[in-house]
Amino acid sequence: MGIITNEASQGAASISESIVPNESVRALRSRIRSGEPLSENNEKYMQSDLLLRFYLLARDKDSGTTHVRPLAEAESLLRETLTWRDSNVNGRDLHCPLCAKAPNAHSFINIGKDYLGRVVFYGALA
Repeated sequence: MGIITNEASQGAASISESIVPNESVRALRSRIRSGEPLSENNEKYMQSDLLLRFYLLARDKDSGTTHVRPLAEAESLLRETLTWRDSNVNGRDLHCPLCAKAPNAHSFINIGKDYLGRVVFYGALA
C-alpha cells in the first residue's frame, strides 16, 4: 500500500466531492448507524467522508468512467466491510512492527502505469 500524504488526500476529497454530493455521504453514514450498533473500531472507520465517498463511487474497469452507486448498493458493500473488520481486525493495531524499527525495510518501486494511466508499484515486503 502506498503512502497517501495529507495533500494528496485533500486533493482526492475535492475531486470526489464534485462527483458525490455531501448529502449522499451523510445519507450513507445515517443508514449504517441506524442499524445495529457499530463497534468502536468501525465507528472510527466511519468518520472519514473520503472513505464513504469511495463506497459511493463506482468505476467501470473497461472504460475508466466513474459514476455514483445507488445508496442501497453502497450500504451493502460498506456493511460487508464492517462485518469483515469486526471478524478480522476487531480493534487490533495493524501497524507493521518492522516499519517501526526500520522504515527502509520495505521497498516500493514505481514501475510505470497501467493501461488506464494509473501508477503501478512493485512492493517487496522485507
